[in-house]
Amino acid sequence: MLAALPGVISAPAAAQAAHIDASIHAESAAPRPGTTTRIAIRMAPESGWHGYWSNPGDSGLPAEADWTLPNGVEVGALRHPAPALLELAGLASYVHKGAYTLLADLTLDDDIAPGAALPLRVDMSWLACSDTLCVPERASLALQLTAGDGSADSASASLFHAAEAALPQAGAAQADVARDGPDWRFTVTGVRDVTASSARLYPAEDGWFTASSPQHIARTDDGWQITVLHPPIPRRAPFAASLPMAAAAMPLPPVDPLRPSRWPMPRRPRRLRQTPPQRPPSRPLRSLYLPRRFHQPLATIPARYGWRSPVRYWAGCCSI
Repeated sequence: MLAALPGVISAPAAAQAAHIDASIHAESAAPRPGTTTRIAIRMAPESGWHGYWSNPGDSGLPAEADWTLPNGVEVGALRHPAPALLELAGLASYVHKGAYTLLADLTLDDDIAPGAALPLRVDMSWLACSDTLCVPERASLALQLTAGDGSADSASASLFHAAEAALPQAGAAQADVARDGPDWRFTVTGVRDVTASSARLYPAEDGWFTASSPQHIARTDDGWQITVLHPPIPRRAPFAASLPMAAAAMPLPPVDPLRPSRWPMPRRPRRLRQTPPQRPPSRPLRSLYLPRRFHQPLATIPARYGWRSPVRYWAGCCSI
């Protein structure tokens, strides 16, 4: 994801101008209730910058839309025009070079009253990248519509016509998919107006193959045969490559099948021996404090507690 991008990720700044300008347009300013119209998000990158397709490929992020709609209005997913392949720093991505338009269907319920205000708001977020830098950007776009007769807006007719022509046409071609070992083989029919140098497969969903996978295209009698080669996966060493560098450089001991060898385990660090606290010097006898049970004449202590003499008591028991 962001860590896999070829450029350096830069945090968006509030005062920093966007590298891709976004604007919103409606096919009809007065859509009719019970019908479906279209909304266009026009994206205009600066020179040297690009946005990403719905499937960005090996790196990148597609544009995302968070809509705020009135009751009775629904909006569909954003539809992207056909992408282009960008290979940079060992990664391949599906990008939009130059200005492009994202289309979305807008559906109105039948119970919307004519003349009702239909305020639309969308919070857009996307990733704008150049060859050396990637910047996450966002914009809040608003559009004020009114339920009406569904007449088309002549000012935006050319925009929607060009955006519709740039969309991938569903059902224009048929394809048979088969596996040839680790590779994919697509037999495409129904397409004639392409050349071998311009034809390329762009998977709409991730998981088919990587964007950097080589594609071999050959002409057939009724179409094209496209073989997507599975990129070779570098083989790891069976043991040493999965270890840290210090452990990988450690020589392995010889293995005896009759007597299993012992792996040299690191020794447990020795625990430091703590020096026992030294007893403070004995205080004089006159400063010694006796508990209450010892508050009795000194001559009776040996007889009651079994000591032979008071000297043993003071020197062996209660000296500090």
